[in-house]
Amino acid sequence: MKDAAWWAEEVKRSHNSWQTYRTRARDVIKRYQSEREDEMYKADRAEFNILFSNTQTLRPAVYSKKPNPDIRRRFAQKDPLSRVTADILQRAVSYCNDVYDFHGELVAVNDDYTLPGFGVARIVYRPFMKQRPAEKLEAVEEGTIDPTVEQEADAAVADGEATVTEEKVYEEVRVEHVEWDRFAMSRSPQWRKVWWVAFAEDLTQDEVKAAFGAEIAASLQYSHKETIQGFDGTQQDDSRNTARVWEVWDKRSRKRFAVADGFDKFLLPPEDDPLKLEGFFPCPKPLWAIRKNNNLVPQPEFLVYRDQAIELDRITQRLQVLIEALKRRGVYDGANKDVLAQIANASQDNLFVPVEQWQALMEKGGLQNIIAEMPIEGIAKVVLQLYDYRDRCKAIIYEVTGMSDIIRGASIATETAAAQQIKAQFASLRISDRKDRFAEFARDLIRMKAEVIAERFDAGTLQMISGIELFETNEQKMQAQQALGAAQQGQQIPGLTPEVAEMAKKPTWEDVIGLLRNQKLRAFKIDIETDSTVMGDAQIEQKNRTEFLGAVAAFIQQAGQAVQAGAMSKDAAKALLGFGVRAFRVGSEVEDALDEIGDQPQQDPRMAQMQQEMQKKEAEIQQREMQIKDAEHAAEMAAKDAQIQRERMLRQETELKYREELLAIKEQIAGQLIPQEA
Repeated sequence: MKDAAWWAEEVKRSHNSWQTYRTRARDVIKRYQSEREDEMYKADRAEFNILFSNTQTLRPAVYSKKPNPDIRRRFAQKDPLSRVTADILQRAVSYCNDVYDFHGELVAVNDDYTLPGFGVARIVYRPFMKQRPAEKLEAVEEGTIDPTVEQEADAAVADGEATVTEEKVYEEVRVEHVEWDRFAMSRSPQWRKVWWVAFAEDLTQDEVKAAFGAEIAASLQYSHKETIQGFDGTQQDDSRNTARVWEVWDKRSRKRFAVADGFDKFLLPPEDDPLKLEGFFPCPKPLWAIRKNNNLVPQPEFLVYRDQAIELDRITQRLQVLIEALKRRGVYDGANKDVLAQIANASQDNLFVPVEQWQALMEKGGLQNIIAEMPIEGIAKVVLQLYDYRDRCKAIIYEVTGMSDIIRGASIATETAAAQQIKAQFASLRISDRKDRFAEFARDLIRMKAEVIAERFDAGTLQMISGIELFETNEQKMQAQQALGAAQQGQQIPGLTPEVAEMAKKPTWEDVIGLLRNQKLRAFKIDIETDSTVMGDAQIEQKNRTEFLGAVAAFIQQAGQAVQAGAMSKDAAKALLGFGVRAFRVGSEVEDALDEIGDQPQQDPRMAQMQQEMQKKEAEIQQREMQIKDAEHAAEMAAKDAQIQRERMLRQETELKYREELLAIKEQIAGQLIPQEA
């Protein structure tokens, strides 16, 4: 391996070889941002910023929507381990994309891709470590730590009286945009032959001291100054002197190290393959706006139509000058200068000025004979011709760049639908290559991020991010399966919940981590893709989904009839349905549902016997409950009959007593009447 002085000089030579490109790129950016001096804002210095218009049109056409990872089993066979591992990996990648602003970094890459003509991003992995005493770490792993012991251990670490062990408490992987002028690579004719890449960082002395130590900070040269834009619009040098530090990734030795301009030692010792990526580099193949087969030096696309843009500026400048000349000017008779000046300078409507020498004015033929205007018809014709010429010049630029009217949103009422379709097809052909390259770039970033997660993330981090509950080891899973078997035989097993029974059917974290760490096996079993990076039409998407669901429903109905008639097997129908559905990349949930169609789980005979006995006992219990209910009903009816009988007897006794009393009264009255008659 070469020494630090050789590497510092190699990186400097490679970076200087792009000096012409960087100068042109900065000029293009200034033109895009219309950064001009105050004296340039004049009619003869005017410009038509076609670059801004084209760039703002091109950027959303190339990238406008964050890509979502689509991680699934590479083959459609039943493989629970691959399915669960792919689901965990997709959840982890999706979480990292959402939390660490993957979309914002891609927007920055797209800005560099469409303006300076070179875009690059990198993967950054950061573990978060915490220092703990070795005894405390062992207690945590065994689950026997006491809060008092924990406080005493932390105090011992603070006093330097305990052996310190670093524990990884969290980890993250993110995508970071790399500025187009802070990247360097070996001077190779093609990307596949590039054997080192480097990323620049300008650090102050305090920042170098914090990163590499006081000794190195005192030895570096802080001669680099950043040019910034002042509040008054002038270019000023940043007061902070910085040292340019290069982080170099050497593919031949598979080592990472840091060097600085003018320093002959490594800032940090070379580190062996820190990310363990298959391609070693922490960045995918960069994006070049203009590709060349034998040269990797970028070129801004604006240079392709720069001459036409300059011609457009000249037309605009001439228009500004001529429009400035389109003013109503002329001469008038000096004998009536006071009156005419009052009329010419009047700012209000319907103004009439009295004239003392009216007769003399009429003898001269009125105002039209004492005022002569400067002719401007010729200037107006030239202005109209220049406007037409400018439109033709813009059309040439749009033809060169492929910016058709359809992409720019412009249309002519007289154009037919066929003509607009031809324009759209032509424009899509020109722009599709850019979109495909950017989509591949985003997919490669996601693949690299998934690779880092698979190689570096612990099971605890993956469980925390994905939210998927699995047994940690196969031994725990085996114990749970044994407990389920005992429960099926009628034994009472404490803590045996439906969640535990469901986890017993899934692979363990031990199996998942084993598959993730096996690079070759992981590539064979898991496929990593992305969806579109361009915003689609919501109505078209809804229409496609509706048609998809209708086609699936129609197939299921027809295939079901064929299966019932014996013309097609159930497995053949499932295979045909899966063949059609997977072409739409509907997601792992739909695929899992397809796998479960028509599958009847095989039942343990002992479980079936237990279920039959339970059903028999339930039937006996229901029969006893019916008998008890009938007896209660009969008793209730009997009680009601006895009550009715008692009430009837009481009513009869009351009536009899009433009749006896009535009869006694009648006899008494009759006895009183008989003596009177005698």
